[in-house]
Amino acid sequence: MRRIIAILALLASALLPARALDLAAVLNSMPEGGWARVSGANTWPSQWPSPRAAGDPAAVVYAWSSFAWDSQRSQLMLWGGGHANYAGNEMYLWSGTSGLWSRGTLPSAYQSGTSLIVGNGAPQSSHTYDNSLYLPISDRYVTFGGAAWNSGGNFDSAAGREGPWLWNPALANPNRVGGQDGTGLVGGSLGSNSWQSRRGSITGTLPPTFVEAATGYRSEGGKDVVYIAGDTGASGFPSLYRYEFNLGGNDVVQKVGVMSSSTNAYEGTATVDTQRGWFVRTAWGGGVSNDLAVWDLDLNNAGNPAANTSFSVRLRRADGSDYNIVQPGTGSGHSTGIEFDQQSGLYYLWNGSTIVRLTPGINLDGTPTSEWLAEPIPYTTPTWPTSLGQGILGKWQYLPELGAFAALSTVESGGDTGVWLYKPLAAVPEPATVIQLAAGLAVLAGVAARRRIKES
Repeated sequence: MRRIIAILALLASALLPARALDLAAVLNSMPEGGWARVSGANTWPSQWPSPRAAGDPAAVVYAWSSFAWDSQRSQLMLWGGGHANYAGNEMYLWSGTSGLWSRGTLPSAYQSGTSLIVGNGAPQSSHTYDNSLYLPISDRYVTFGGAAWNSGGNFDSAAGREGPWLWNPALANPNRVGGQDGTGLVGGSLGSNSWQSRRGSITGTLPPTFVEAATGYRSEGGKDVVYIAGDTGASGFPSLYRYEFNLGGNDVVQKVGVMSSSTNAYEGTATVDTQRGWFVRTAWGGGVSNDLAVWDLDLNNAGNPAANTSFSVRLRRADGSDYNIVQPGTGSGHSTGIEFDQQSGLYYLWNGSTIVRLTPGINLDGTPTSEWLAEPIPYTTPTWPTSLGQGILGKWQYLPELGAFAALSTVESGGDTGVWLYKPLAAVPEPATVIQLAAGLAVLAGVAARRRIKES
């Protein structure tokens, strides 16, 4: 009798819907400074398409890549591959409510003997660097790309340069190709028409390339605005561009700033400080002494970009010693992601093995000081993600609705990847701790910060 009851209970439980994943509850149960892996209900490779495009689909995570967080649906959007790694341009989704991986599209076919997409209704697979974002006002994923499949260049078509490309998550369908009907790897495939190139809908000039570019988002005047630090020919001196999205008309692109001649930034990641109105980019390369390049967005100048020159920032530990943003053994500027914590007003770096909290210094005129406090924060949980491959890049994102960070781990056994949450510290450093710095941090975050009225 007991065996029958047990069998009936097991059958009943199998008929119940899967238990929803509550990310807020997960965070509440975690210690500050701790990590929790929130994926695992199924595997990412279980959603790889069949047939697949050329190359290794695991490259969507490990090869110069990034993800975006859809705050409306609580889902992670993962797209990439590119250059000599993977030709597939399918979209992947991870749900923060079910904990499951799914596929948003099937991959497109390439024109025979070329790197151009059949029908030009979807982008070529591309490295995404730190160039993937979600636009909450437009409700679109955007990729600016980087090094596209096979060519290593910008998004392209027979008509010329394409992109940036927008993807509509409302049209996600795991069994339809992202472009038009009949443009998939299998004959007769149905299309979702979920991609849109902004080519022909842009006023202004795009950066010459998005290779090694870094982006950050904020809303301005009810518009989705993306700031881009884009380079020309790997000079190490990227300019600052402002890209305003207007889906009902033309997007507006403006060059609004330049890099200081005393600052190099060949590789790196970026974020927007929505409290102080700064665009902050990690600035690695060439043995330079700076760690960050910071633009004050109040100084944007489309008429004379040279009038808005970046500020160079050096990171110091509490004892006054240098904190080099590229630590020994971490490889390059790709290795460190930077994100702004909107609750504390501080910044968090992650390089795959260490979390570092940054306290900015602020001058009386609201501009950044030349030295900021860097505090390595020990992990408070026994497990955490690792991210090797080609570095962190855009696999480290702040989730405003949760007040926490999300990260993707390196490719694991069987090609899987893990979605992780990091819970930041609530406490802000005591002023006395910061004053121990030898120089630079005379005015702390919040003391003289100007509040921007531009945001909506």
